[in-house]
Amino acid sequence: MYPLPRMCNLIRHYMGYVDGHNSLGGKGIVVEADNMFYGGVDKLGEDDKTVVFGASQA
Repeated sequence: MYPLPRMCNLIRHYMGYVDGHNSLGGKGIVVEADNMFYGGVDKLGEDDKTVVFGASQA
């Protein structure tokens, strides 16, 4: 439904090209990622939410 999972997969895929390996954090490294929607409905009744994405290497 939302394009975010596809975007996350593309980031992971292309970071493999940049770093020289397919794993985002490296072998044995854990990377945690999450997303949320921030905002609400504006005065016109339109959905006015922003996607916030964060990742952390543990």
